[in-house]
Amino acid sequence: MKKNANTTVGLFFGSQLINPMLTSTAFYKMLLMNLQLIARANRWQSKTYAFDGDISQVLNEVEEDVHQGILNGVVMGTFLGFDLCELTARFKIPIVGFAQGGNGHHSILSIDMEYLINTGLDFLVKAGCSRLWVLGAPQQGNQQIVRDRAQYYGLDFCSERFIPYTIDFNDIYTYEKAGASAAGNLLELSEAITPRDGVLILDDVLASGFVKQMHEMGFQPGRHFQLASHCNRGAPTLFGYTDGMALLEIDSAEVAFKLLRRLDELMNSTVHGDLFSIRPKLIVPRSTGG
Repeated sequence: MKKNANTTVGLFFGSQLINPMLTSTAFYKMLLMNLQLIARANRWQSKTYAFDGDISQVLNEVEEDVHQGILNGVVMGTFLGFDLCELTARFKIPIVGFAQGGNGHHSILSIDMEYLINTGLDFLVKAGCSRLWVLGAPQQGNQQIVRDRAQYYGLDFCSERFIPYTIDFNDIYTYEKAGASAAGNLLELSEAITPRDGVLILDDVLASGFVKQMHEMGFQPGRHFQLASHCNRGAPTLFGYTDGMALLEIDSAEVAFKLLRRLDELMNSTVHGDLFSIRPKLIVPRSTGG
């Protein structure tokens, strides 16, 4: 990235940053801190926009700062159904964003789900699992990735192995509750949990509810079954429950660096290729000898 004291970036965050009741708050606070540190290291200025209510007021503030020549680019630390092309056309400056379920857009950093799924399933199979289960985001694309990997190992996988759960977007605890209910659903579907059962969870908040409920029912990862889950480095979501689990870790510092580097490329028209993703790091539990 080019060091330039005349560059100012807007850092846009929503309720994930402000609302202490949300389990994702810690990750987004770390992301903001890393964005600020990296911007400062490159002699960039930064201005944070955060809201927990009327989003239009904040967007108007961003637009006004753009018109006054204050901003050169914007990092969307949160996505609330925004159309990035529409925002770029409105603000007339480069915008990048982070979204776990990104669609491969050259300005949206997304988690490489194919890599995450394959890495998690690889761990489970190598840990001796012959019956695989998945919790989270049962989109057709994810199902196909799982089927292909299972077939690679000579294992069967059907859509019923995606553990069902229900989300209520009016409840801030809905993902933990969904994870907990999914634990009960797994017991019903499997009839009996054994060490050959391997569970891959694609969201750490779902995992928190799931693993806590499994503990309450007397089942521990690494002992009664195998578990691999997405997680955010440094976030307390799974604190106290990671023993025996493999973690597919996303680092907010790496997210921040990739976002600002791509924003710098867009501001200088030097983007090469549309692939814009981040891969998790596999943290193997000590109990497996990894």
